Amino acid sequence: MKKIIICIFLILPISIDALCSNEIRDKGKELAEKITTEISYNESRNTYTFTLYNVDNDMKIYYSNHTYKPNNAIVSLSNISEGTNVTVDIYYTDSCDEQVHIIKKTMPYYNRYFESLICDGYEDKLYACSTKFTSYYITEEIVKLAINNYDTQQIPIDVEVPIEEKPQPTIIDKAKDVINEWGYKVALAVCSSLITIIIGNSMYRKEVHGV
Repeated sequence: MKKIIICIFLILPISIDALCSNEIRDKGKELAEKITTEISYNESRNTYTFTLYNVDNDMKIYYSNHTYKPNNAIVSLSNISEGTNVTVDIYYTDSCDEQVHIIKKTMPYYNRYFESLICDGYEDKLYACSTKFTSYYITEEIVKLAINNYDTQQIPIDVEVPIEEKPQPTIIDKAKDVINEWGYKVALAVCSSLITIIIGNSMYRKEVHGV
């Protein structure tokens, strides 16, 4: 009798493994990739519903320690809070109890200031005022800060006009500048010297010739 019981336990794992073949696994993965999802928000409850479509009837959906079976190829996960990281495990057939796919999704935050009075005039200017669902929780302080920063940036400010860089002067240019700056001084000095010489010569002749 003991030999018979041992044989049963030895054969049973082999039989289960035979039912969970690679062909079944591949089929489960292929069907799981066809699943589409949708998020809907219930404003009165401030919760989300995460819906899966095209779920094969042989599939099982695991989420938050609960198991769901499809109804008309649809599985709906409701009462999910904003900001929740949803992880859905998908299994295919009871005989092959293995995960064939996983779906991860983060529920967005509902922006309570979208189209609110405080955002009047900033709907097309600020993310905090133009987006209904956001990736982070938006508070009144965040909205006011965003508005203040935007208004501050719109105030005209004095802008320093950059000075155009002049090309470096060449040797010829420097020579011209020297001539222009010192030429007239040299000319005056020469003229003064000539006048002095002429006057001196004239006086000298007068003294020599007694003129």
